Amino acid sequence: MTRPATIRPRRWLCVALATAFAAFGAVGGAAAQADGKALSDRLLAKAPSDECYYGVGDARNVPLSANPTCPSGSVRKVNQAYVWGLAATAIPAAGTDEERKKNNKDPGSRLWFGTAANVVCLVLQSYLGITDTIETPSYVCEGAARTATPAHTDWRPPKLYVYDTKAKALTDLSSKAPALNLTLGIRSAGALGDVVFFGGPAVDNSGVYLFAFRNDASMTFLGSTKLAAYNNIRQWTTFNGGLYTGVRVRADGTGRVLRWLGVIGQEVFNFEEVGATDSDVAYLTSLNSRLYVTTWGGLNSPGRVASGVWVSPQAGKNAPLTAANLNQWVKIWDVSRYEPDPVTAATVVGGAISAYQNKIYWGMMQVPFTGVAAHFQACPSAPQDQQNMALALVNTTRAIPVFRSDGNANPAKTRTELLYGSEQLPVWDCANAMWKTVANPAKLRPAYGQAGFGNPFNTYTWASAVFDGKLYFGTFDWSYVASESLEPIAEALNITLPTGFDWTRLVALLGSRQPNFGADLWRFDNALNPAKAESTDGLGNILNYGIRTMIVTAKHLYVGTANPMNLKTTEGAPKGGWELHDLQAR
Repeated sequence: MTRPATIRPRRWLCVALATAFAAFGAVGGAAAQADGKALSDRLLAKAPSDECYYGVGDARNVPLSANPTCPSGSVRKVNQAYVWGLAATAIPAAGTDEERKKNNKDPGSRLWFGTAANVVCLVLQSYLGITDTIETPSYVCEGAARTATPAHTDWRPPKLYVYDTKAKALTDLSSKAPALNLTLGIRSAGALGDVVFFGGPAVDNSGVYLFAFRNDASMTFLGSTKLAAYNNIRQWTTFNGGLYTGVRVRADGTGRVLRWLGVIGQEVFNFEEVGATDSDVAYLTSLNSRLYVTTWGGLNSPGRVASGVWVSPQAGKNAPLTAANLNQWVKIWDVSRYEPDPVTAATVVGGAISAYQNKIYWGMMQVPFTGVAAHFQACPSAPQDQQNMALALVNTTRAIPVFRSDGNANPAKTRTELLYGSEQLPVWDCANAMWKTVANPAKLRPAYGQAGFGNPFNTYTWASAVFDGKLYFGTFDWSYVASESLEPIAEALNITLPTGFDWTRLVALLGSRQPNFGADLWRFDNALNPAKAESTDGLGNILNYGIRTMIVTAKHLYVGTANPMNLKTTEGAPKGGWELHDLQAR
């Protein structure tokens, strides 16, 4: 029997594969119930087709700009898959203050965002080590078979855009930033005052590239730089008048929180380290003069420390965090308090986090198939016949739990609630070669319902935001990918499933009705009641498998999606490629 492929963690650990979820053991409460929508939805922009595709390995698979009409025998392909980083600024207004007040009550927004291409393929190739070609009716990963430039990879340079909500115009800024050709994707964006930053990991893992623009009439490019000490960056936030971001240290896999100290016209790329964590910093939020962050530990960390939640020391009123606070952060929670299987726990990482009604809410993430691969690596003697491989696949994959905490900076006093999750979970006993049902270590019963908001295919809490007095969580739902490519991905990982073990068998094994395709958007209307479904169909496009980014302005919740279905370009049908949405209170 061939061993399952070895997991090779990479800094972008972030996209969809097909797999199964362990809906195992008793669950308290009821599943979250769909309810009336609170938001209207308008599509602002959509990824354009950018390549002509003839077939796997065909040297004529070249950018659309070279063949604007896509000759006979080829189809249009859309490579740019994610709105990976998203920030907002006000549109610079002309005239006097009085004129602006009178004639331009709503100045509108500029939405600055960066993309990433074919991310599902990048994870298959670089994270899980799959170089085999995978082609379905919806997407293709050429992998090593690609002969056109760039060869042997599905990576394409990312794009930088600005969308003007007043002019309803999309501007491509990519030509201003040559270093995009060295960047895996634009995984983050942030803004403060007149400065906007984009950031993303280098293609060769040698650092983080930053790009800066000025929010002026010309959208002036201020330059780019490479931060060689770090190799990942995910999110920015403002706190006490400053701009902060989280990174991963190349040398040892620990995390840092950075504060921007730059000045336009002097040194715009000036940062100081103000927080240290034991693993990669992922998402950030603030409450009561403290920053809170989730981290990516486990397989993403050389020491395999547990992913968790960290809190900063309390800053003074309107005061920043400084280098003096670097080693004063405290880990107040980690995944070992929920996940009883230490092998599976190493594959679960920190997800989106937000402060809401004086509490901290967060969820977790797990890349599908990492659980089963880790299972066989940790216990090589585990049975590897087809039936046991299928069982291991199901029992080692986790839908998202969602937690709420008072955020107490003393770990011994921090009070954490499980809102959605599992009271009991399956654990493999390697010594006795058997599965056991084990209570989560904190003995928590979910207050509102099952993990994944009741959908076992929701495995990432990918974005969160507070808007119009409500808390929103966006998910990654891989059910559509599973329906098309469960078998070829499992085969590429040397995981042999029983004959006929397809998508429908998986759904039946989970004890689930067939879920809606497309990412979910769930909202908490208050701190007393379960979440309600705002959308369970990818905001109207079932190919949007992720609500990837959110940014809030006074009257708008802007959302960027993840959608790697690069062959879906037919007019009149759901299309692949990123989308930018404007959600407003009804």
